[in-house]
Amino acid sequence: MNCEFMIDGSCFDDAAFATAFLGFWLVYAIICLVIYIPWIIGAWKVLTKAGEKGWKAIIPIYNTIVLLKIAGLSPWWVLGTFVNPLNIFVSFYRNIKLAEKFGKGAGYGVLMAFFEPIMYLVLGFGSAEYNGSSPTEPVKPAETEENMAKLDAYNKAYAEYEKQVAAYNEQVAKKS
Repeated sequence: MNCEFMIDGSCFDDAAFATAFLGFWLVYAIICLVIYIPWIIGAWKVLTKAGEKGWKAIIPIYNTIVLLKIAGLSPWWVLGTFVNPLNIFVSFYRNIKLAEKFGKGAGYGVLMAFFEPIMYLVLGFGSAEYNGSSPTEPVKPAETEENMAKLDAYNKAYAEYEKQVAAYNEQVAKKS
């Protein structure tokens, strides 16, 4: 008996080996699609909420750069995704910062790192809104007429205060 491949005492010919090999890769590809398609849909919606074009979620590496930008991180962080185990840290940090930009906490970001396809769908289709600032960053007030008038009044009061301090310092200097 001529046996080309022997696995655990069983004889396989080229056709059987090729069939098993292709079957393995077909199952692997299906599993990857089952994970990747919901992630793309969720990331598309997250990008749209953040004011980016949703199609950017489809392009590998570029989608990570855009998500880093939305999270308020430098695009150079994408280089960390190519280095093990640094990529784990980058994934957690990016997702935590991204969650904060949508008004969620660090725990939500950790869940996003563990269950990205599901959590991106929840974030994208949920009620969370992108505010561009995390809870730790102060939100800049809008430059409205009312705010500008308050700023002018503050600047005038501060200028008057500086004059009074200067006059007081002169009086103290004369007495010395």
